[in-house]
Amino acid sequence: MADQASDDRHALLAAAARAVTGDAGVGDVRNYLQAYYRHVAVEDLVSAGPKRLAAVATEQARFAAHRPQGRALVRVRRGEAAACAPARDVIDIVTDDMPFLVDSVTMELARHEATTHLIVHPQLLVRRDVTGVLREVVGLVDDDWSAHDEIAESWTHIEIARLPDGASDALARDLERVLGDLRVAVEDWPRMQAKAVQLAERLAMVPPPAAVAGAGPVAGAAGAGPVTGAGPVAGAGTGAADESRAEVEALLRWLADGHFTFLGYREYDLQEGPAGLALRAVAGTGLGILRHDRQGSSSFAALPPEVRARAREPHLLILTKANSRSTVHRPSYLDYVSVKRLDDRGEVAGEYRFLGLYTHDAYTESITRIPVLRRKLTDVLAGMGLAADSHDGKDLAEFLESYPREELFQTSVAQLIPVAEGVLRLRERPRTRLFLRRDVYGRYMSCLVYLPRDRYTTPVRLRTQEILRAALHGGQVDYSAMVGESPVARLYIVVRAERGHLVPDVDAATLEAQVAAAVRSWDDDLAEEAVRQLGEERAAALLAMCSGEQIPQTYKTDVPAAAAVDDLEKILEEDPGAARVRREHLV
Repeated sequence: MADQASDDRHALLAAAARAVTGDAGVGDVRNYLQAYYRHVAVEDLVSAGPKRLAAVATEQARFAAHRPQGRALVRVRRGEAAACAPARDVIDIVTDDMPFLVDSVTMELARHEATTHLIVHPQLLVRRDVTGVLREVVGLVDDDWSAHDEIAESWTHIEIARLPDGASDALARDLERVLGDLRVAVEDWPRMQAKAVQLAERLAMVPPPAAVAGAGPVAGAAGAGPVTGAGPVAGAGTGAADESRAEVEALLRWLADGHFTFLGYREYDLQEGPAGLALRAVAGTGLGILRHDRQGSSSFAALPPEVRARAREPHLLILTKANSRSTVHRPSYLDYVSVKRLDDRGEVAGEYRFLGLYTHDAYTESITRIPVLRRKLTDVLAGMGLAADSHDGKDLAEFLESYPREELFQTSVAQLIPVAEGVLRLRERPRTRLFLRRDVYGRYMSCLVYLPRDRYTTPVRLRTQEILRAALHGGQVDYSAMVGESPVARLYIVVRAERGHLVPDVDAATLEAQVAAAVRSWDDDLAEEAVRQLGEERAAALLAMCSGEQIPQTYKTDVPAAAAVDDLEKILEEDPGAARVRREHLV
């Protein structure tokens, strides 16, 4: 089968090469077509046919004929003859080969709700003259590529469903913006990685001043103490705070060691301005998506004065989420890692800010090997009075290993302990619990909902999301769910305030009661009503009679549980020995 598919591919592309008219400007046309369509499924080639395959590849080559160095070419057009299928729109991109290219482009297409039918994405070695004129397509990029006069380029041809009139220009502009973000992030990635390592080295080298010796741990960053002293970044004191400084130093090295996709970096000075406290960008320090200098931090400026005042708190580390989604790699909200800079008096003078995304390894690696998180595990065990090798200690470690990883980075030990205590109690008595954590800047609320595993359904999730969104005046809601072998399922919901607003303070107990009511089933209500109306002994007999799936769903929909108790009681009175209620009794 594989040999036949290979033969079909070669035959089709040979026919396509014969169908090329004029000079395509790529050198050996047959070699070009073999490279261009190397990773396209044979069935897609067959359905297109030689003439369309020739037209698509030739049109892309003509589009790529002139590309100045460092510039991305983007075009959105009607497919017509130069598409593998009629009635499609076509996106052509020619740019330097870069990681995350297809991910970033398809992510932007999804944001525009464009339906993708075909992606042709060869990574080609080409030769161009100094003005960017294409001279030859050499072939596919391979591991042995080293010629000084060859350029590794990504040529992308995407066929999508027809766009509404007028939408093509907007899509092209947004794709150019995304490719621009990708380019500066890729170009500056080594420098951003080096910044993290240099910052870690400064933490290790500068001695702690006596002025802040013994400073306590950071809320939200398990034991991270302040950095102060001579130089741009310095030490933190002694004892526990000194150990915390070592953890933060180790975290920066860990991030730089393949656990963080660096997308932006900038340094800021903290100053008093006409509108109050402000973070001012230090000219020339921006890298990646923060490369272009701006007067200040717009996200910080949008915060209320009382929230901005927290910037004065001399904590070393802030781990949170930015208020914008990444345009590169995956559409998550950007992870925000900030190290504060303190002056000789121990007062906050500015910050070093990294934006990016934790990598896959950061999510799968054990927390016992992750700086800051390993310290949190130790501190939570101590705070709960548990030995690491005890039964409960092992359960706690398992709980934290499966905790939403981004949330674990952001949550303080003081916040983790009541969640851990509450969830571990659910082993004996599964029920619905809600735990809330407000972002340090008040922009979003993290909501952890634990509920009996058999109660988790899509309608339950949707009802829960709406309750939380309404209570928190949410503008954007994201969720993830975990349903495993544990008797409880976990629903992780993040509710973001409308831009420029803060999530309100809420009564957690009241909100938990509303969520619990949304999770409750008709059977739960029946059990409660039966005990209330009949007492425990009589209720047990009634509930035993209707256990399992004996009561039709249509009956549950039409009859409230309180009224159903009367119906079931009558059946039990008529037949005291009934083992099960018959469905016909309730029709």
